[in-house]
Amino acid sequence: ASVSGTVALSPELIGKAPAGATLFVFARNTDGSRVPLAMARVNAAKLPYSFKLDDSMSMMPTARLSSAKSVIIGARLSLSGDAGAKPGDFEGFSAPVAVGAGGVKVTIGTIVK
Repeated sequence: ASVSGTVALSPELIGKAPAGATLFVFARNTDGSRVPLAMARVNAAKLPYSFKLDDSMSMMPTARLSSAKSVIIGARLSLSGDAGAKPGDFEGFSAPVAVGAGGVKVTIGTIVK
């Protein structure tokens, strides 16, 4: 069970991302749970970033990507290096996608307030 695709900055935010920011790409169950089922952490300099999330990237053994039918993929540029959203971070989310989907596009285009 995996989900793959690409994360890119919206044209409005290109050049505004601070140097040294951390990129988090994560999958959340569409059931409303905020606990990520899988997460990748990379240097924001890798944008646009091609990702593949799977069960090996699970944060908790009881919450795995393979346990969900559909997920929302989120991407956050964190100024603090912390995975939680903080004011000033940049983020974006996909529409719900089926687990197993490929070619998912996530555009980071919102600044967290």
